[in-house]
Amino acid sequence: MSAGLGLQLIVVSAVALAACSPGSDEAKTDPNRPAVVQAPPVVLPSDTMKPDTMPAYRERMAAVQRELASEYALISATAILGDLRTLATEYAQGAVLKLGDSTYTGRTQVADALTDFMRRASVKDMQRQSYVLTTVDSVYTDSGVYAVLAQRAGGKPAEERGTYVSVWRMLPGTRRWELRRDELTPAPPAKRR
Repeated sequence: MSAGLGLQLIVVSAVALAACSPGSDEAKTDPNRPAVVQAPPVVLPSDTMKPDTMPAYRERMAAVQRELASEYALISATAILGDLRTLATEYAQGAVLKLGDSTYTGRTQVADALTDFMRRASVKDMQRQSYVLTTVDSVYTDSGVYAVLAQRAGGKPAEERGTYVSVWRMLPGTRRWELRRDELTPAPPAKRR
């Protein structure tokens, strides 16, 4: 009898299992069956964003410094040559330029002031050396030292040195840069002994 009872238990449990399985049509249409809502898993920004490793960060910042060096060279060349149109395209619409104690605001006023400075001082070359570059989103703040070499016709060459702080923004969807703020602060004159 134990073999018959075991067989009966197996048949009853198979029928019960088939009746209670979620694949049955009766279980899906039963209005008294509780609803099961499955929400998608919560995805946090930290889950999807891979943090920069130090070597990758250094390489990216070095590449940005090289790009900005070429932008500075273009600004210097166009200002020395007096090409206002090309120079103005390097600056943002509301750009600010501080030359010593003078401040100029707006793309065209900045371009005019810079070319006027280069012309009046007979600037032959302007170089910048970046020391610190920081970034927040697409805005980069670059600071370092600059040197301006000026020489009037028949005169001795004169050099002015100082520090600069520039705020650049990479335009979205392009590899084009615009200069938002440029502060050039001349170094105090050296004391003579």
